[in-house]
Amino acid sequence: TGDPAYMGFFFLFVCLANFLGLGLFVGVLCDHFSNEAGKGRSAFMTDEQIHWIETQKSVLFSNAVVRARAPKNLYRKFCWKVVRSKIFNFIVTALILGSVVLTSINYKGESDEYVANVKAANQVFTCLFTIEAVLKISGDGPKIYFKRISCCFDFSLVCTSLLDELASGLELAGGLGLNTDVLFILRIFRVLRVSRLLRLLG
Repeated sequence: TGDPAYMGFFFLFVCLANFLGLGLFVGVLCDHFSNEAGKGRSAFMTDEQIHWIETQKSVLFSNAVVRARAPKNLYRKFCWKVVRSKIFNFIVTALILGSVVLTSINYKGESDEYVANVKAANQVFTCLFTIEAVLKISGDGPKIYFKRISCCFDFSLVCTSLLDELASGLELAGGLGLNTDVLFILRIFRVLRVSRLLRLLG
């Protein structure tokens, strides 16, 4: 009819309907994608694909500890059983406690005999910790043993203790003139045995 009122109403209706419809459609779509993103999923993936990705994530970020199976070799099997026995763990705990005590009994003005006794006790502890490392490496195998960070740390303590004893022996022999700073640094690593006790308490 050409009435301006009808034209205005129709114009507003078309504009509002389009804008509201488009806004509602976009809003629902954004809300859907937001919910899927919050769940760590994608709207373009099937349930099988999502399940596969979740499985890969669980494997990648798994804290599972690799455990060694009993070896077939008789010597390794014996070592494997020994390091898993309660008596062995009790002895290792006692050795750690003893080594912590040993690092704290030095005092100013100690006699030569006292120093010699402490040094001999340190040598005994070094030998026993070396035996512990050998038994664990033989039982579990180097591949599994060195995968454990705690075992790598314990092995480094054993190596530095052996180097300390070797350097002390060469120093007594008086043939190489070793730097006293090197010996001091090596002996500092003995104090790190305390961390093994803290690990047990933790």
